[in-house]
Amino acid sequence: VVFFFIFIVLFSFVVFFTFYFYVILFLLFYLFFFYLCSFFMSHFLFVLLFFLCCMYFCFFFCIF
Repeated sequence: VVFFFIFIVLFSFVVFFTFYFYVILFLLFYLFFFYLCSFFMSHFLFVLLFFLCCMYFCFFFCIF
């Protein structure tokens, strides 16, 4: 029972930290894309493409 509890705590910490890391990464990529897209006219299209890529990566991450 104690081992199971420790495992749950560790697993929750790992999930939380990976989520936090992905959020920071997402924000950095968004800022980079925003800076990059400001030079182009098709700003909305780039943002949409970026969001689709992020959704795909999040889905891929959720599988594993």
